[in-house]
Amino acid sequence: MKKEKNFDENDFNPYKSDALAKMPSWIKILLLKYWVAAAAFFFFLIGNPITQGMTNLSVMLDYTYIFLGLGLGLLNDIIVRNIVRFMKNSKDDTFRYNLINFRGVLSFFANLLYAYILLIPCIFICSAMSEKGIFINFLSVKGGMDPLTFAFIFCVLDVIIIFIKDLIIYIYKNVKYNKRQKEYKVIELKLLNEMKEEK
Repeated sequence: MKKEKNFDENDFNPYKSDALAKMPSWIKILLLKYWVAAAAFFFFLIGNPITQGMTNLSVMLDYTYIFLGLGLGLLNDIIVRNIVRFMKNSKDDTFRYNLINFRGVLSFFANLLYAYILLIPCIFICSAMSEKGIFINFLSVKGGMDPLTFAFIFCVLDVIIIFIKDLIIYIYKNVKYNKRQKEYKVIELKLLNEMKEEK
């Protein structure tokens, strides 16, 4: 007869949930998006040999828009979309925390388009903040734009857009539900009238 092993608190238990597992999925996804936006800024703009050493501001802004949009689109499609998809289960619909939930090539182009659209207000806000001297410039990047500030602004705008999307879906579902309820009431009244006439 085999003896049952009693687990001590110090023993390794692979089935024990940790603090990360107890964290809500929306916080994990928000932190992931923040990291992806900062990484895209760092690798596709600061670490890009084409943009280094540029002095012409208008040309640098053009390259910023092109490379940063490409980096955001790629990383959001490859990293964020797949992790959000793997986190989805019957208890937690993580798709609502992401705007683009397509599959295949369509997902890449949709993420790319979304990144380029969201990049316009991001650059405008970052430029306005740098003029006022408000930025989180830990990396001492010239011009006031740095990965941490950019990622924060990107995430704030992304949250606002996703909130608007969820609100539109909620209103649409409520309108559809109320319309269906009215139809059921009309059918119910017709049935009641028919039953009265039969009597």
